[in-house]
Amino acid sequence: MKVPGEETSYMISVIPVSHSLYDTLDVKMLVFHAWFGQLDGLVGKQIRGKGLAYHYFLKSSAFDGILEFQLQQSTDIKAAFAATKEFMNKMLLSVNKNEYLDEKHLQLAKNQVLFSLVDGINSSLKVAFRDIKNIHSKEAVPDVMKIISDLNEIDRHDMLDLIATYHCNLYDDNSLKIYTVPPFSEVQIG
Repeated sequence: MKVPGEETSYMISVIPVSHSLYDTLDVKMLVFHAWFGQLDGLVGKQIRGKGLAYHYFLKSSAFDGILEFQLQQSTDIKAAFAATKEFMNKMLLSVNKNEYLDEKHLQLAKNQVLFSLVDGINSSLKVAFRDIKNIHSKEAVPDVMKIISDLNEIDRHDMLDLIATYHCNLYDDNSLKIYTVPPFSEVQIG
């Protein structure tokens, strides 16, 4: 009897990145991650739209100092990784970068970050939890107005700079660490 999902693979690509929580770079990364994860966006069409992986996302952590790219529930992890790498390289080398980073999808990503920020402070309880978490982690309480200001300033050039500076390293065979979990049927025990 097969267990649902046993024939899928998982992968994480990790590189070191140094930034502070809620600084301008962190806010730019949040927007880029939201853009990258859009199911109807160009990356979504390359990965999920082609049936290469069910879930995919980018995540950065100011606490851990890492940037990670994850593919989850992939039927062909090598093809999913190769398609993502090829897409990101095409975007960097493209003469017309607007075909990859259109204003509509960039604005949707900024709105998503703004919503998650506002959703995090829409009740006294959420504000209290956020402040306790930040005090415990020794991070400053976020300046919501500054973050909103930073969001308004982000444009396509910022996103392309992030790709060239950080994200392209997630797909560079010489600078990354990749961890994969193969399908159960391929696991050799003993």
